[in-house]
Amino acid sequence: MFGVYFLIVGIIVLIRRKALLPAVEGLGKDRALMMIVGAFELVAGIALALAYPVVSLGPIGLVSLIGYIMAIEGILYLSGGSFIQKILRRFNTKRSFVIGGIVSIVLGAYLVGHGFGFL
Repeated sequence: MFGVYFLIVGIIVLIRRKALLPAVEGLGKDRALMMIVGAFELVAGIALALAYPVVSLGPIGLVSLIGYIMAIEGILYLSGGSFIQKILRRFNTKRSFVIGGIVSIVLGAYLVGHGFGFL
């Protein structure tokens, strides 16, 4: 499931990066939206980390690592403040979206390959 998700999101990020730049900028300016995103991301990250508690180099460990990263990011969004706004401003560039989109596609392809038995 996560592999397919990362493939789709990676492709969308590469195709629609110009439209995503103002959306991410708006997220950094909207405290209520950051709280909502942070709460959902924290819950999802904790659920993933608990469902896949082993961090390893395999696909299951990768999903666990994604869960831990999501939980940390959720905490950062919930804490708000200027720190998370600085991070959002720093990475809200066309170059960051291209790199993120490519990483997402590669990660998605790896997970899809293992999930569907291609690798």
